[in-house]
Amino acid sequence: MSYVYEVLSAEFDVTAYFYNPNIMPADEYVVRLNELTSYSRQRGFPLIIEEPDVKSWVHAVKDHKYSGERSERCWICYEVRLEKTFIKAKELGFEVVATALSISPHKNVTKINEIGIRLSRKYGIHFYASDFKKNDGVKKSVEMSKKNNFYRQNYCGCIYSKLERNSESGWSKKSREHRLKNTPLAQIDDEAVEIPFTDTIDLHHFHPADTEILVNHFLDNAVQKKFASVRIIHGKGKSVKKRDVYKILKSHPKVISFRDDSVNWGATLVDLLLHEDAV
Repeated sequence: MSYVYEVLSAEFDVTAYFYNPNIMPADEYVVRLNELTSYSRQRGFPLIIEEPDVKSWVHAVKDHKYSGERSERCWICYEVRLEKTFIKAKELGFEVVATALSISPHKNVTKINEIGIRLSRKYGIHFYASDFKKNDGVKKSVEMSKKNNFYRQNYCGCIYSKLERNSESGWSKKSREHRLKNTPLAQIDDEAVEIPFTDTIDLHHFHPADTEILVNHFLDNAVQKKFASVRIIHGKGKSVKKRDVYKILKSHPKVISFRDDSVNWGATLVDLLLHEDAV
């Protein structure tokens, strides 16, 4: 917030609004609120604190709690908090609404601005569309935090993101399985753009703990797409991923045979039994 305030205060009279029903547990909420309260006193800007409606927030995101970061769960969370901000701005007669959300490298700037612009039209208040990460925003924010000895959180805020910090936890495994079953395998860049399903999967892009779910899901989809042969890229040498891939291929009912790819030793070619070939 400190860096964002300094940027905005050069152009506007800034009033901060703290409404974060997503921040859990309670002690984390208190720490973050205290940090902002202290900074607002230090810099002399007004701070409005809104009591969090945690129950409504949980209800809003409950169907997407296993969706992970940068998913529908987050889009809903952005909208809940931004809409509350617009309502307060309308109530108090503010002319512009901005948000510090885009300073985070883990937030989807496109979605934030898309939601802000839509709410701007709904409430008739200008939205300051921005990406505060630009111009070394993240670096400057970290430097300011260190200089002022600010608390730096290590997760987004909601209890789900906190649980997902441990990639080996039961919650994380359930979350990964949910995402793999409900979203396309192929995702590229920060905006998770969907691309067509192909006959190749590159496991370098995924956590090793996801290998079994990913490969089984990939093979099932390949059979449905009627690919007689597919390619799994896992890395050269005696990698853990290659070992796990071979273990899966040996027991998969639709795998006829598999072998090293002569062009790329870090990949395995797999021959599949298609539905029409079944006896």
